[in-house]
Amino acid sequence: MKIEVPIIDGLKTVLSKNEFCYAEVLDSMDSASWVDVVTYNLGYESGDLQQKLQSLGNADLRVITNVPSRFDRYFGYSERELRTKFRKKFRQYQRMLEKTESGNSIESFFNPSNHSKIIMTDTVGYVGSSNFSEASAENFECGLIITDTEILTTLRIEVVDFLAQASAPSDLSPLQEAAMFIKGCRKELGMLVINLRDELVENNGDLITQDMLLDIVEHIDAIEGGLAGIEEYAEVEETAEHLRRAAELVDVGCLQKIRDVLESYDSKLSELANFSYDNLVTDYMNRDEAAREAYDENVDRYSSDANDAATDREDDLKQGALSEIKSAAKLAVQFIKSSEIALEQLGELGKTLWGFDNSRLN
Repeated sequence: MKIEVPIIDGLKTVLSKNEFCYAEVLDSMDSASWVDVVTYNLGYESGDLQQKLQSLGNADLRVITNVPSRFDRYFGYSERELRTKFRKKFRQYQRMLEKTESGNSIESFFNPSNHSKIIMTDTVGYVGSSNFSEASAENFECGLIITDTEILTTLRIEVVDFLAQASAPSDLSPLQEAAMFIKGCRKELGMLVINLRDELVENNGDLITQDMLLDIVEHIDAIEGGLAGIEEYAEVEETAEHLRRAAELVDVGCLQKIRDVLESYDSKLSELANFSYDNLVTDYMNRDEAAREAYDENVDRYSSDANDAATDREDDLKQGALSEIKSAAKLAVQFIKSSEIALEQLGELGKTLWGFDNSRLN
């Protein structure tokens, strides 16, 4: 299914499902002089989209993708399994982006902060919600199709070139790969804490669950595990020692304090996650005094008292939970700042040992 809405000459909106939103771009690739792909993730190693890239002849091909690791996929694994899965996926992406079947090299980059999707050639481009992956064809996806060559050229220079400069080449050194791992860790932690705060502030705390708290705790476990064995990214002992020293600069004590807040049975967050307004009202009405007197002319008064008690308790929990979230957020910021120091050291070492400046990698 595809719906197209023209806007002006050379620009239209496309909504699709069960097909690629950027099909026109795919069709133009065989005759293109250059191809740019900016995506959050890539498709299957043996999938149709990857085969499309591999079959391109002399076109200049450039791919920018997010780091191929999502920590929520790895929850429940041991520290070694976590690192192994991260590196396995990382190596898979590197293989996919090494070169085309004709032997032409692919200019490829990793960027852990990228969530943009731009797929374009010198004649047609797509900017929208759809990733360069087979899974995107299954969803409702929407975006702009551009055939104005002047707009395409400007978009490439002003946006895609900028993203490439803000990214790291896919042939990362061990130090750069470890830095990428740390960046992904801290970004995921920050997002989890922010989402928890948003649920409390924007949704009045009604959607906070024990699973949300467990997600953060499990992510903290993943971070600690990754930092504890970060030297495994190294291929020589000298690099391993540099990695160990950098990891020691990260304030993991902040993570333990966040875990203590989230795992404590008497924390307001934990109580709020398990709180039931209706159950408290029922318990109040079942108290001896209320059970004896809450009938006829007294039932409305006791019902009102029960609801007031439940509301007061809920408000108290939400205020306490907000205070705990603020404390957790401060600790997360402290962790992120300490990891920034470690990343700066890795960046300096990277420039010294490999001559690559990854300080622009955000």
